[in-house]
Formats: sequence, structure tokens, C-alpha cells
Amino acid sequence: LYDDFKSHKLSGEWKIPKEYKRELARAILFLKADFEYLWPKKTGIRACAKDGFNLLTLGLFASEPSGLDKNTWPFANATDLESANKSPPYLHNCE
Repeated sequence: LYDDFKSHKLSGEWKIPKEYKRELARAILFLKADFEYLWPKKTGIRACAKDGFNLLTLGLFASEPSGLDKNTWPFANATDLESANKSPPYLHNCE
């Protein structure tokens, strides 16, 4: 997408895997929308320990922050995501 050192297209070795395209599109939509990022920041030794534990257990005991859905990340909830989708910043006049 963005590279300060090299100009390239998203093809060949730079091609985005299909399973990441939806998440990437949500991230771009979020950056262009006017919503506040509400996911908690991970800081300190407890966050490192928790991440290490999740890595060792392959995420079996991982939990999402209260009230937040990983399927709508980086949006806080489905309502915000749907609202942003109603007025997309790109390709909205291509009919």
C-alpha cells in the first residue's frame, strides 16, 4: 500500500493475500472516517506477559476487550462500521 523506499503495485511478491483484504479495507475506511479509536492500548509488563501467554497457548485463552468485536476492528462496533460503509471515501461515484 504505502512504501517510503520503493514504488510498486500490489501484485507479484507485493500481492495482498485474499484473507487480509477485508481487514485492510476496514482499516483504510476507518482512517478516512471520523471515528475515534476506542480499542485499549497495550502497555507495560502485564501486556507483554499476556501477549507471551497467548503466543504460548496459541491464543486459546485470549479474550477481546469488553464490548469490542474483533470482526469490526478498528471500529468499536458494527454500527460505526455500517455508518462508515454508507459513505465510503473512495469509488462512491462510480456507477
